Amino acid sequence: MGFHYPTDILAGAMIGAAAVWMERRWPEVAGQALGLVEKARARWPVPVAAGLFLIAYCYASMFESIRDLGNAVAGALWHP
Repeated sequence: MGFHYPTDILAGAMIGAAAVWMERRWPEVAGQALGLVEKARARWPVPVAAGLFLIAYCYASMFESIRDLGNAVAGALWHP
């Protein structure tokens, strides 16, 4: 349904703040990371496009399938 727990919002804010801090502190790292993605895209265009599509889908679906998988694994580990 798209509801967020306060921890979801806090974690997102922390990840965003860390990303901005890292980019401001070491802008060359962001440039290198984008350069690596570009090199990979030039060498393996189809797998990289599929991977980027998967990442975009996960963002669009709010990582629901990954959260379901995590819940299933955690449930299996905690309930032997």
